[in-house]
Amino acid sequence: MKRLLPATLLAGFLVLICAGAAQAHVVVSPASAAPGSFQEITFQAPNESADARFGKLVVHLPNGQPLASLSPRSLDGWTISTAKAKLPKPITTDDGTATDYTSDITWTAAPGGGIPPEQYQDFVIDAGPLPDGGTMVFTVDQYYSDGTVVHWNEPWPAGKPEPEHPAPVLTVSEPARPSSSDGLARGLGAAGLAVGILGIGAGVVMARKRRGGQAT
Repeated sequence: MKRLLPATLLAGFLVLICAGAAQAHVVVSPASAAPGSFQEITFQAPNESADARFGKLVVHLPNGQPLASLSPRSLDGWTISTAKAKLPKPITTDDGTATDYTSDITWTAAPGGGIPPEQYQDFVIDAGPLPDGGTMVFTVDQYYSDGTVVHWNEPWPAGKPEPEHPAPVLTVSEPARPSSSDGLARGLGAAGLAVGILGIGAGVVMARKRRGGQAT
């Protein structure tokens, strides 16, 4: 056990390091959502600069998957603006027929504000209905106080190495159903519980018999 403990701690430490490195990008949360749902979508943007603040974030929504309804959440110290574009085909919703959609959302920090190095900020929107399936690839522009602009727009095909600036991706799919192995595990657990209860009952009966024999 003493030999295993250092290795276990090292493995956990490495996992934390990898997780931190993976989060040093602009990412979208949740990573997946149900088709047709209205979803709160969060863009988490870290400051990766050593000495500059970032004070502007622009999210470009995929033009092939327009969202009929979109509302950004207010953020203290930041102003929010949106841009619209014409739809190639009108969308009919409960509120009527839409001929354009929100194509870009921009958050701009007040002068002297923004996010300092080694910190991050969540930018939240409520949007829907989501498309029937597939993936929604967002591109994001991140502006720093020293004039640097980082474009998070690189595709990341499955099985390929991670690019330097991957685009945030939201997967739209139905939630996975429990597998048969899960059902088997639950069944085995219930059977084990039943066997345990029977064993306890048998032990109580045997104990009573012993006490009865001693009394006679």
